[in-house]
Amino acid sequence: MLLKSSLMLCIFFGFTNISAQVEHSGTISFRSGEVINYEYLGSVNNIKTFGVRGNLGSQFVTYNLSELSEVIFINPNADYRRNFSDIIIVNKNGKRYTLTDAYFYILHKDGPTAHSQIVYVFRDPVTNNLKTAPANIRNNVYSITIGNNIGKMRFNPKSGEYFPSTFIYDPYTGDKLVWASR
Repeated sequence: MLLKSSLMLCIFFGFTNISAQVEHSGTISFRSGEVINYEYLGSVNNIKTFGVRGNLGSQFVTYNLSELSEVIFINPNADYRRNFSDIIIVNKNGKRYTLTDAYFYILHKDGPTAHSQIVYVFRDPVTNNLKTAPANIRNNVYSITIGNNIGKMRFNPKSGEYFPSTFIYDPYTGDKLVWASR
């Protein structure tokens, strides 16, 4: 009986791990307009917990990415490790909040550590194998969308740059953006 209960417990926790992986799948939007789908964050055999910490008004808060639907890195010059900056977070209900003096973190066994790089796992289109890749936040990553539906992208016809759908104007030139057909 004890063996059967232990087996059921292992199966239950195994399913919990699988659903945690699915919950963390999503997309990374780069400032260049490129969008990459990821399976989960971390390396192939090592799922990591990433999140954001900062001030929401006068309250210091911490959120794991699994609690959010999107994280937007406003300042392209901030590395979010040494020089903290504002980060927009979107909760699961679609409500947006701005965290000030915020940073991106990876959760280690000793606690959260500020990080300027995202490590993600994607499915290689040629081999269909899982592969690991890094992405530096500074100058590269615009947003992380948690979940599979990223929606449409916007495009600046003058500069040729792509932006997430939440942008109406090009943040660099002020030009009005149009919906991209990708």
